[in-house]
Amino acid sequence: MKLALQWFTQSKQPATGDRTQLSLMGWVEQASQFLVERLMTDAEPRVWYTSDADGCLLWHAYDPVTGRSFTDVSEAEMRAWIEQRYTAAC
Repeated sequence: MKLALQWFTQSKQPATGDRTQLSLMGWVEQASQFLVERLMTDAEPRVWYTSDADGCLLWHAYDPVTGRSFTDVSEAEMRAWIEQRYTAAC
């Protein structure tokens, strides 16, 4: 760790033309990293069900795009939410 810190403190400043190129490269690297992270993030909602003591199905969902979650809803309510989500996206 000390070696890395010393290396950064001992590096010399680039010439003015080189600074522009370095800042552009830094921006391109940051932009590409953002795009990769964004594309790798799963945007599809996660839907699953559980059953209560009487055997009735309870549906659950999580939407990573909005951060909203739904718990213990009926199948009809879940279908309506999914249809509304895709209708709003168009």
